Amino acid sequence: GKYLYRTSARLEDQLADGSAGPGSSVLVCPQRRFAFSAVPRADGLSHLRYLVREPVPDVVIERDVGNPPPFLQGYARHCEREMLHPELGRRYRQRRSRMHLLKGVPGTGKSFSILAFWNRMYAIMSSVTGVPVEELPYRVLRLEPGGVLDRWVGSSERNIARFLDEIAELAATPFVGPDGKEHELPVLVIAEEIDALARERGGDAIHDRIQSTLLTRLDSNLATYADRLVMFLFTTNTPQLVDPAFLPRAGGGSTTFDRMDRAT
Repeated sequence: GKYLYRTSARLEDQLADGSAGPGSSVLVCPQRRFAFSAVPRADGLSHLRYLVREPVPDVVIERDVGNPPPFLQGYARHCEREMLHPELGRRYRQRRSRMHLLKGVPGTGKSFSILAFWNRMYAIMSSVTGVPVEELPYRVLRLEPGGVLDRWVGSSERNIARFLDEIAELAATPFVGPDGKEHELPVLVIAEEIDALARERGGDAIHDRIQSTLLTRLDSNLATYADRLVMFLFTTNTPQLVDPAFLPRAGGGSTTFDRMDRAT
């Protein structure tokens, strides 16, 4: 027979972002005629809204990036060391996750550097696991202000919470290589134009509330991320607008990108 169910806010979000649709399995309560949420498909990743399902970019640090910023090689070495010898970091009580803020005017190479690290991270994963790059699972999450900010403040807060939850879920998903060995693969988190979400508080009550939610969730998740191989890369064209309280939570490290001096 056919039945009419009320939908939860989570199921409405899943219907809106396409993670639930015709043919999806839904968790319901027949007595209350209430539908709670869509059940993830067998691959376990189809419900991740912010997962990037794109080919690895063909951007090589040594070939394509002029005067590479030091953090690129530093992040690459960190990923490789943590995959091959994780006990070294634990011996010196180093945090596994890394966070870095890339700042500078548009067109100075911030996004291009992120693509270069994305490529290098997959090259490292391929070398360690023995699996070709194109056969490795998706391990990149991207946050864009347009995908978070909503006319309803509550929806914006739920989007931020969901994004941070998806980071933790993906980071905890292991990968089993062809030899049967289980690997903990790194996760790259890209959040561009972070000033749209982490702008200095005091000017707008709505953005202040969104900013407070972001800071609170970062605080509550730092312990989880610290023990996971998660690489955060934030970008901003206007660093003066970023709230000072956000910078320590973003790791405190930053790189300034300037335009090349073309004077002769």
